[in-house]
Amino acid sequence: MKILFVCTGNTCRSPMAEALARDFLQKAGRPDVEVESAGLAAYTGEPAAENAVRVMEEIGIDLSGHRSRSLSRYELTETDRFAVMSLSHAAALHEAGVPMEKIVVLGGGVSDPFGGDEQVYRACRDQLKEAVATFLTELLKETGTEDAS
Repeated sequence: MKILFVCTGNTCRSPMAEALARDFLQKAGRPDVEVESAGLAAYTGEPAAENAVRVMEEIGIDLSGHRSRSLSRYELTETDRFAVMSLSHAAALHEAGVPMEKIVVLGGGVSDPFGGDEQVYRACRDQLKEAVATFLTELLKETGTEDAS
């Protein structure tokens, strides 16, 4: 199964969500679930926002190697689930041909912390941590793959 976390610039929310999902899946013993992130309007090769790197370090996750990238046309058909940050991201994917049943808006929507201070990024991280865990738990149950054994 392939999950793609999508936001606008792929420097704040979606990289944090991807890293949180990797951590969750590793602890759950689920190497079979592939997670990546991309942006709808990303410049390729940009590092994660400094405050995103800092607040993820606080919980033991290294985002320093992240480089932004744009969503590819290939991913529109080859991704099993898209986890997006807003209704506008969901609408953009749907308009590009992704069926709505493949799209979930994490936590009902996650505000963009871009330009905010560490406190804003920390709140975003905490919201994402809860939303990603809920999403993955439900997805693994729904697909009948919650138990790797």
